[in-house]
Amino acid sequence: MGELPKLWPHVLLATLLVTGVMGSAAAYALFGPTAPAYPVVEATLPERPLPPAADTLMADSANALPDLLADTVAPGANPTETLVGGTTPAPSRAPSPAPDASPASSSPALRPAPIAGLHTQSTFGRIPKIASDGRTAFREYARPHRPGDAPTVSLVIGGLGIDAATTRRAIEDLPPEVTLGFAAHAPNLQSDIDLARQFGHEVLLELPMEGATSDPGEPGFARMIRTGDETQALRNLDFLLSRAAGYFAVTPYNGDIFLGRADASAPILSRLQSSGLGFLSDPQLDVPTLAASAKAVSLPYRSGTMLIDETPDMELIARDLEALRALALTDTPTSDAPIGFGFAFPQTLDALATWIPTLSRAELVPASAAMK
Repeated sequence: MGELPKLWPHVLLATLLVTGVMGSAAAYALFGPTAPAYPVVEATLPERPLPPAADTLMADSANALPDLLADTVAPGANPTETLVGGTTPAPSRAPSPAPDASPASSSPALRPAPIAGLHTQSTFGRIPKIASDGRTAFREYARPHRPGDAPTVSLVIGGLGIDAATTRRAIEDLPPEVTLGFAAHAPNLQSDIDLARQFGHEVLLELPMEGATSDPGEPGFARMIRTGDETQALRNLDFLLSRAAGYFAVTPYNGDIFLGRADASAPILSRLQSSGLGFLSDPQLDVPTLAASAKAVSLPYRSGTMLIDETPDMELIARDLEALRALALTDTPTSDAPIGFGFAFPQTLDALATWIPTLSRAELVPASAAMK
């Protein structure tokens, strides 16, 4: 039998091979891969603009996502709750009004117009109507007033909406108890009425009507309510009423010819009544039959007591205002509380700014209160 081969050289070779493999693995684990023998070249990337500073998907749009980590998140709060699909928590307090939209006194602003249920659609747009539950513009758009024991006096300042500066001054400077009248053809009628109500003033709408002094060249003449065509008169009325919302009553501009004709004015007065409005006439309007015509159709009606600025002079206006106060103080339970009418002359506004703070023993109330 031949000699067996020696095994130890093979064992030694295997041992060295295993040791080498294990050593390489340990070195890789400790020091990472061995640097390559070839040189490394760093690549230079082209410069690109940074994204918008806002942390958002759409930084330049109104739909930008908020920075949810901009403030401390309370325990248990979900900062994504107000995003799409979540619910918006109610504010802890009402937002403060803009500085130039605060009412002229502490009295609250009147409700924004239109009020639901008080309007219907006409050929020309929205016009007042009596609500199905009986509510009327005469009640809902009037300034609320709680009767007291003191004698009352009311003031109406008309001709507003034509001159922007004068209109703004009357709205902001006069107390909210003063009733304001706006021309139906005023260019910014709805926004003016909205601002007046925001400052607490109730509003009258001035309707151009045929009168002895009517001028074809005056603003609003094309839609003047006139005699001769009842259908057109009613169409013109609907057009004028559709110009805005928020007035509790109307007042005529001129109108002695039209209102003096009971046959012509009856359909207009009836339409005003069915619209839920009141009618307050200028004290210069000399139509003895108007009160009876309004009563015949159950239209809330009053005539103004006197003009306070027939002559736009400060001293004369002050004298007229004292006469109005005297009427209020001599008021009896069977007589109507006086209503003074004025125009938005600068002198009238100046005189009222001086006189109203001195009013004593009589209460200034909105004209609607004197009509009730």
